[in-house]
Amino acid sequence: MAVRIEETDLGTKQATKDKIKEIQNEKYQKFTWLSWRYWYKVYQYALQECPVGTPASTGKRGYIGGSLRASIRIARGEPGSRIFQMGPFGVSVSGKDEYSWTYHIQAGGGGVINPNYGREVDYAKAVHDGWVNKQGIFHPGNPFLTRALMRAEVEFKQMTDAMMNWVEKKWSEGALNTIPPRGYYVSTRLQVP
Repeated sequence: MAVRIEETDLGTKQATKDKIKEIQNEKYQKFTWLSWRYWYKVYQYALQECPVGTPASTGKRGYIGGSLRASIRIARGEPGSRIFQMGPFGVSVSGKDEYSWTYHIQAGGGGVINPNYGREVDYAKAVHDGWVNKQGIFHPGNPFLTRALMRAEVEFKQMTDAMMNWVEKKWSEGALNTIPPRGYYVSTRLQVP
């Protein structure tokens, strides 16, 4: 006695596979754009939060400030990659989600020369994280990049909401709207000769 079972899903399995492939093909471009918009906002906040030296704050007559601010940039790449490298005195802060982790907000290095010293900005880490002077006194940092990320929390939520809304919209449009009502998904025919 042979038993033959036939199963049909009325095309919903293939439609689901096609829709998943379509979303995967388009998500990189869409998510990259949304992530870039978010990181650009973080960049704008970092520029606002970054301290700028003045002749009064540094005690140096004719001091030209703004080199640290000019070295702020958005970089893309995993930690350890060539793009991520910025020297031992640079500072970098990365995001907290799977789409923004490849971006980083950085300060220091980057080829920006401080005109007061004639060398590349090499004090970003000390300004951001703090430093200890020769007498062993700790000078607290000014974590301007971290504050920029915290200020961008609203934009981060908007970015993730936009990503989820896009996936939901893509998922609901097209062939998947023709899926028959519950109970009609699988048809099984048992044939006993």
